[in-house]
Amino acid sequence: MTAACGGAASRARSWVPPAVFISGETLVALVAQTLSVSNVWPALLAYAAAQTIQSTTFCQTDPPPMPTFTADDVIGIITGAGPGQFTGPQKLNNLVLIAAWYTLCECSTVTTPAPPAPPAYPTTGPVVNPPELPTRAQSPCWSATQTYQVAPRVFPCDPIFTDPQLLPGPQSCFGNATLAGLPNRYPAACVPAGVTSIHIEATGTGTLPGPGVNFIAFDSAFNVVRQGGTNWTSAYAPLTLDLPIPSTATSWTLYVSPCIGPGQNLGSTWEVTVHDTFFCSGQSASAPLSPCCPPDPVLDGKIQLILDQLNLILQSIPGQLSSLADGTAHTGLTGNGTITLVGKALGIRVNVTSGTPPGGVAPGTPNYYFNMGFITPLIEGTPQRGSRLVFLTQFYSLPQLTDQIAFTLGGGVTCTITELVRGP
Repeated sequence: MTAACGGAASRARSWVPPAVFISGETLVALVAQTLSVSNVWPALLAYAAAQTIQSTTFCQTDPPPMPTFTADDVIGIITGAGPGQFTGPQKLNNLVLIAAWYTLCECSTVTTPAPPAPPAYPTTGPVVNPPELPTRAQSPCWSATQTYQVAPRVFPCDPIFTDPQLLPGPQSCFGNATLAGLPNRYPAACVPAGVTSIHIEATGTGTLPGPGVNFIAFDSAFNVVRQGGTNWTSAYAPLTLDLPIPSTATSWTLYVSPCIGPGQNLGSTWEVTVHDTFFCSGQSASAPLSPCCPPDPVLDGKIQLILDQLNLILQSIPGQLSSLADGTAHTGLTGNGTITLVGKALGIRVNVTSGTPPGGVAPGTPNYYFNMGFITPLIEGTPQRGSRLVFLTQFYSLPQLTDQIAFTLGGGVTCTITELVRGP
């Protein structure tokens, strides 16, 4: 059930394939046409990330709410720096998802609503002069968000380790060092090659004092080479950690500490949302766009090529043939000769319009006539297997690539050959 459909179910439109990849000019045109945005937006939409949409699950949920852009958001989109470096790109991607929903999805049992009004460009937003796109800023190598329900516990207590997707790595690593508040063995992911810095944001709700959010990086001997943490004390304001990652770091872990001091109020369960992003070698929020790690840029390019070829195949598959329509009619044909097909004929219909069949008739349903002639399809002048003309109205299915029809008619027989093309 979706709010966009007034609480009714929603689904992908009948023509939408299971997976849709949107990027480049297609992405810009999708948003510009669906949401009727002003002329300033296409330049910004060129910065939006490509989207691969699984239409079945995507269309069963609501689109994101229409974002409101600030001047900081626009600066963050263009430069990848400043207060809007994270919120701007996220709002831009939400704008793409909104346009995709109203293009690819529909309400199942009620009328699909019109797309919402587009966002207004901030009055104090930057103006590019001359009007050309600046160099696109580098996106982070990774960005992920997770929410946790955390029950307060009295110190000392075990931490709550975050999901592996927050700190991805090529394999699992396990440490043996003993740290305050940590068990003797704790999960840590291997640091992807080339990571230089990490940015962690956290928000929370619940009683105070609140839990802590902690990060540790280790070298190959599981010595701590970078550590940082923060917690809520007097108010649930957003928490932020920006930590450089030493080149000696080989594994890392991120965890939420639910421990509070003896005598403090255990209170109710906390809700903590952790968001992290990190950059790889040669990358930063203000650097020009360059290949990112992970993934391997060569592998990423191969995957993109596969997606492009798959979309090309899907787009080239014709719809199921449900009807035929009359095309060009070649009239008054007698004796023998050749006609050249005008349209993309899938078949032909031959109608005998006059003349007495020279071989007589065998009555039946329909009547069968002898010696009326032959109809032969040609491909680049080469005949395929011909067929007898034995009925006054007769259908012939044509092989692919047929471009001409040869006919040989009995004496006195006149016919019309009508091309049959794909119907509605």
